Amino acid sequence: MSKLSFEKSASRLPPNLGCTITWHNTDASAEPIHWLEGSSVAIVDPPRKGLHPSVINALQRVALSERKAFKAKSSLTKVKDEKRPWILRAREPAVHVDSTIMEESSGIWPETLIYISCGWDSFKKDCKSLISNEAWHLENAHAFNFFPGTDSIEVLAIFRRDSGI
Repeated sequence: MSKLSFEKSASRLPPNLGCTITWHNTDASAEPIHWLEGSSVAIVDPPRKGLHPSVINALQRVALSERKAFKAKSSLTKVKDEKRPWILRAREPAVHVDSTIMEESSGIWPETLIYISCGWDSFKKDCKSLISNEAWHLENAHAFNFFPGTDSIEVLAIFRRDSGI
């Protein structure tokens, strides 16, 4: 997904939407909790090998923890002496629509996970990991064959957290 496509889509939204939408093009495996915190919906488009184990682990931790009891340190409030300045730049959203950027921990964690996969085998592996602890539930999945004559299958799946959590 390109930045320009996102910006065009976001510009078509009504101005009184009342929510925050951000687009990040970064390696979410470095600090997965940072990218999940403050989002009610997370969209992932992993490489062919699937989600990084740190992202799977973060999604499972978020889903299994009660919101009030979840004690993840907010990377938005913590000032860190980072020796890799590109990591700090990556934290800034590439595109920000409406509302203001959070300055402290919001306590909001994804209830919905939209998973876009370009690898059937990696999707099966990631799906099994996400639903294994019964915190995430596969609500819907569609497979697409955009490349006839090949065994490449694109998958769009929607996972929801257990409403009791």
